[in-house]
Amino acid sequence: MSLSWGGVASFVFFSVWPVPGIVASIPLAILKLDYPPLIVPLVATPLAFIQVLLVDVAWTQLQRWKPVRNVLEKKRSPRLDRILQSGGSFWPVFLGTPFLGPGLVMIFMRYANISLKKVGVPIFLSIFAVALVLTALCVFIPAWFT
Repeated sequence: MSLSWGGVASFVFFSVWPVPGIVASIPLAILKLDYPPLIVPLVATPLAFIQVLLVDVAWTQLQRWKPVRNVLEKKRSPRLDRILQSGGSFWPVFLGTPFLGPGLVMIFMRYANISLKKVGVPIFLSIFAVALVLTALCVFIPAWFT
């Protein structure tokens, strides 16, 4: 295991970034940078959760502006309200996070006036579950071919 600043910076950047996220950072850390598989998901999960915190803070700031609140209220539709009617239930949030991304799930939840306190745990656990699956794949699949 080599801890070069470039490798650490790449791992952190990919983990925090919404688009590739941990799908890119975990294979990079395990397969290319030789980081220990036991540590990688424990570090990548909080890094990936940073985007959820940023969305929450940004949404709170945007809601303080009356023109933004007015636009959001005009865009509300009964169809979207039915979709978001789960109210931040554990399983829909937990299962939706890997497919939509943690940041987008948090945007939907804040749009539905559901706070981070209610959906933070299922989003975090979903990110952690994905991190564990990716770590297992990065450890076991190369072993099958050697």
